[in-house]
Amino acid sequence: MKIPEAAKPLSVYRYAQMERLFFCMEHYSKPSLTYELQLGKLEERGMIIEDRDLARFYLQYVSYYRLSGYFYHLYQDDSHQQFKADTRFSNIIRAYNADKALRLALLNAIEFIEISVRANLAYLFSQKHSPFIFQEKN
Repeated sequence: MKIPEAAKPLSVYRYAQMERLFFCMEHYSKPSLTYELQLGKLEERGMIIEDRDLARFYLQYVSYYRLSGYFYHLYQDDSHQQFKADTRFSNIIRAYNADKALRLALLNAIEFIEISVRANLAYLFSQKHSPFIFQEKN
């Protein structure tokens, strides 16, 4: 029996290649910022933060990185250094929560479709073959 390539142990050379791929953080130069420094960075770029406690909550439990996807259309230009006038953190939160509601509504619809297909397949198989077809060895 031939062992698949993916199941073979890694050679030292291949392990070193993978380590370089996954642990290339040594070339990453951005420092880790506290929540306060993240808020300061947003304010420096022109974002208005009305409720610092709420903003800190979202940075802690959602993350700057995830919220940053909602920033792009609010920058003045492609340099991503300055927000448009009157950009508010509350607008980011509103967009994030609307996106979350849409995602949950879609997942709810997908769940209904999945369960419906599974129930109908089980019904059809049991009608055509036997309700205990899953116990047959062939």
